[in-house]
Amino acid sequence: MSAGSKAGLIFFAPQAIVAIGAVIMALIPATITNQGPSGLLLCCATPIASLLLAVAAGYFATLLHDHSDNVTNQGLTAGLISGCGALAGSLLFWVACGVFVAYFANASLMQEALDQAKRIQPGMTVDNNMWQAITSMLIFVMTIIGLITGTIALGFSLLGGVIGANVAQSMRSR
Repeated sequence: MSAGSKAGLIFFAPQAIVAIGAVIMALIPATITNQGPSGLLLCCATPIASLLLAVAAGYFATLLHDHSDNVTNQGLTAGLISGCGALAGSLLFWVACGVFVAYFANASLMQEALDQAKRIQPGMTVDNNMWQAITSMLIFVMTIIGLITGTIALGFSLLGGVIGANVAQSMRSR
């Protein structure tokens, strides 16, 4: 097993945990401020956390690698494997949110959502059956959101793995 694979597997579970934790930590100020400027934080939390962990994975992949050649490939491999953890964590979180809202929303929560939708759009006619159909589609929508954010985090992880490998290589050459 290559050093990049080892380092990537070491950081797989932390990437998944950090991907879930970053979204939860970003949701707290976003809900408190009613989607004010902190909405940008929600969009950037998981990719930035994935980037930072992948830098560490690429760094450790270079330290574990005994040859000076293919350092970038080791960092890329470490970033890819650890980034798959971020993708899995993101998918898990958003699908769980969709399932929770679709299946565990009670009648009072649905009625509150209908009332709020009618305040936003006064001429809107939505009944409970239509609302239940919309919430059942929510799992699919949340899966797409998880896939998009996870793929972005995976891209950032690839970049972070290469950055970490190059930083470790430059420190090793000194």
